[in-house]
Amino acid sequence: MAGIQNDELHGILTLTNFARGAMPVRYLGIPLATQRLSVTDYSPLVDQIVKSISKWTAKSLSYAGRLELIRLVIQRVECFWLQIFPLSAAVVEKIHRLCRNFRNLSVAWDEICHHKEEGGLGIRHIQTWNVALLARVLWNIHHKADTLWV
Repeated sequence: MAGIQNDELHGILTLTNFARGAMPVRYLGIPLATQRLSVTDYSPLVDQIVKSISKWTAKSLSYAGRLELIRLVIQRVECFWLQIFPLSAAVVEKIHRLCRNFRNLSVAWDEICHHKEEGGLGIRHIQTWNVALLARVLWNIHHKADTLWV
């Protein structure tokens, strides 16, 4: 803790029965850090996606079923993270690779992320969605300044 002598810090930790932690710490499953998150800090996000996919790979899903799983389940897991942190290109590529491998696709991911009317499969592009969600949070902070919840 900043500005506290070691003996005072030890006394506070003893009194409160708290353990001294180090950054990054996790709060509600999200890493809190004082600096930009590394690729390894995003491992809970990637692990959640792998877990979602592995539940379904043992079962035989149709092509449309796999598409819906990617669209609804996997991208819902991402939304929680995407509105909090800007994802690095390495993390985005890792998620794209997981989705591509699950679908057994040979088409470029950018082509898949187009709207159905444009010949794509209607899956949101993660990086674009990330920017949109972060912008929405900033919009809410600016326009809802008088509320407690943003």
